[in-house]
Amino acid sequence: MTTTVIPAQPGWFILHPSMYKGTDEDFAPTDLTAILAWRIVVTDMQRQDGTPFSHTEAYPITCQGEFDDFLVVAPDGSVSSTDCQYETFEHAIDAIRSGKPF
Repeated sequence: MTTTVIPAQPGWFILHPSMYKGTDEDFAPTDLTAILAWRIVVTDMQRQDGTPFSHTEAYPITCQGEFDDFLVVAPDGSVSSTDCQYETFEHAIDAIRSGKPF
């Protein structure tokens, strides 16, 4: 396993889903936490047939540290996690409130 930290480009943020679970609060830009860097983890693995491959994951780093419960907000306003993507903050927050996985 190899870990590398690289600086994030401006405009990338974290949105915390737990802020919207069980509430009807509207989104506010102050709800976002700026991503300062990315921790890139590359793990060398092997398929069942013996062929090697690499699995890569990126974890955002903020001034508050790292989080397990987060969605990533891109500079274009789209919101994503490892399992889903939303076009806007509003769509992401609606999905969180409706109990959809993120």
